[in-house]
Amino acid sequence: MSRLARGDWLDAGLALLASDGRWALTLERLCARLGRTKGSFYHHFADMPGYQRELLARWQSRHTEALIEDAQGASDPRARGERLRARVAAADLRVERAIRAWAEVEPDARAALEQVDQRRLAYLTALARDRLGDPSRAQIVARLEYAAFVGTVTLFGELPPAQRELLSRSLAEALTLWATK
Repeated sequence: MSRLARGDWLDAGLALLASDGRWALTLERLCARLGRTKGSFYHHFADMPGYQRELLARWQSRHTEALIEDAQGASDPRARGERLRARVAAADLRVERAIRAWAEVEPDARAALEQVDQRRLAYLTALARDRLGDPSRAQIVARLEYAAFVGTVTLFGELPPAQRELLSRSLAEALTLWATK
């Protein structure tokens, strides 16, 4: 049996969140999913709250920072926005939905979600400002785009990625038309 790395435990936690929600995130379920003992878990993590904080950090890194970094590789603000929308549309939104539910009952999850929401809004605002030039309209556009994303997670998370991308792109185009009038 090969040795598991710390990241394997974190990936298993994200997978549990995606498949079964926040309440499935127990030490027993993690160990069963990985076929390991509690001792193996404690080799990597001091306790479950510490594990959960690292899990939230991994989610932030993979589901926010990595997407922003990828989008930044595009040549101009419009292309960055398109790249970001495509990556978000292809993402597994079940993890997002689980973390948002978790944040309703857990202070650490709420703090992580607030930090992620602020980071995402700041990036969307910067993209809109670069496209539109008007900071006040850029902030409105960013907030509306992000509100639509959160709504999509809640209402349409099970839509196929292509339909989610079409929904996101259509909204972005409508908001850009509004903002440039």
